[in-house]
Amino acid sequence: MSNWNTYLQIIEDNKKELYRSTLKAFAHSHHHTRSSVLKPQEPDYIASLTSYGIPEMAAEWKSILAPYGIATSVVSIFCHGRPIVSHKLSGTNPEIGDLLIVHVHHPRKGKSRRTALLLQAKMLDDVTVEIKKDDHQWLLYRHWPNFDFVKPRIRGINIDVKPKKAHRGAQYLLVDDHQYMGPFSCVYSTSEVANTLIPEQSLSQVVFKLLSFKEGKAFFGRKASMQRLDWSRLIWTLMEKSTGKNFRRINSGIHSEPRSHVSNPGGMSGLFAYLTSNSGTRHHSFLSEIFGAEKWGQIDQFDGGYFESEEENGISIVVIETSHIGEEDSVPVMKRGD
Repeated sequence: MSNWNTYLQIIEDNKKELYRSTLKAFAHSHHHTRSSVLKPQEPDYIASLTSYGIPEMAAEWKSILAPYGIATSVVSIFCHGRPIVSHKLSGTNPEIGDLLIVHVHHPRKGKSRRTALLLQAKMLDDVTVEIKKDDHQWLLYRHWPNFDFVKPRIRGINIDVKPKKAHRGAQYLLVDDHQYMGPFSCVYSTSEVANTLIPEQSLSQVVFKLLSFKEGKAFFGRKASMQRLDWSRLIWTLMEKSTGKNFRRINSGIHSEPRSHVSNPGGMSGLFAYLTSNSGTRHHSFLSEIFGAEKWGQIDQFDGGYFESEEENGISIVVIETSHIGEEDSVPVMKRGD
């Protein structure tokens, strides 16, 4: 069995545990949102997902996959602000999105694989969400006109994503805070780009599928992307704007925020790093590349550390880096617990 197929088999054999742990982590993050903010809005749910849900998920994934020779490193960043872009299909400038999720996998042999998913959050006020055909955000995700960054302003970059139609790399994140979909509703679900947004699958399912590259849109490495102005350049630009912040390690103040009526109390922005216990440059090569070796060297010293930032130029992101570090013939292809 090839190294790549072995990896896919490991993910498939452990899908129930991976999915269960992700559902549980996201449910806990939702509970935190409801207990800390009286009238939560989209930014509050993104903040809890990146600060509570993703770190809990990362800890569980590490314990599930490490026995099979798969190292996992997860970094989540919450940014209070969101990048704004400008395109000619609308006089109103849309956000590029609320959350970017990236997965990079390094096989033991061969080239790395990358996929990215850009999400725009919407609160459900019924079983569906109606989007007008002239909505500036919908026009961006539906037709992908050329666009420029206006906040932060980035000169000389006019992004041209192809094909000029909706794709799996950009979707809507629906937040069902009142169980409109019934008692077994998933709080977080995703929808394809349409005028009527319908919950299609839970965010937990989507994140799990990203592990096996069944979701998102592929993008090139940094060097190749710098020669382009397409989807790959967009993803790297967003990552660099978020990870280019100056982070200051603190005792996690996000865990002691008072209950508040306002969205995102304290205007918190920051990074949570949950890293594999396996050392080695190969395991964190992508994270080291986007943060810079010196800054990553400081973050890499901590497992589960929180770093605060006052800058707000980036998008909230989750970066999942997996590496197949075990010998092919030593990785047990069996379900966890067998």
